Amino acid sequence: MAKTTMRAARFDRASRQLTVQDVPVPEPGPGQVLIRIGAAGICASDLHMIDGTLPDFPMEHITPGHEAAGTIARVGPAVPFWQEGQRVVLLAGSSCGVCLTASAAE
Repeated sequence: MAKTTMRAARFDRASRQLTVQDVPVPEPGPGQVLIRIGAAGICASDLHMIDGTLPDFPMEHITPGHEAAGTIARVGPAVPFWQEGQRVVLLAGSSCGVCLTASAAE
């Protein structure tokens, strides 16, 4: 049976507090994968978000640590070449997938 919750550090914009909470495990959508994080770095943008020197983000709660590495735990629909168990590093933002698809086909 798959876990339904996970532990995550969460920054609350309104209270400006960083806490560790149990949150729902996200379900990967089309073109997405779920990563089991093995290590995460806190970078300057995370610190500036917490100290208020970066502009407000549209989300009420933010999980810092976008510089991370781990293993693919689940693959969503329409994911062409990633598989469960592959080790990956995260890249902040979204990719169009064109370059990666082209290089994976070679």
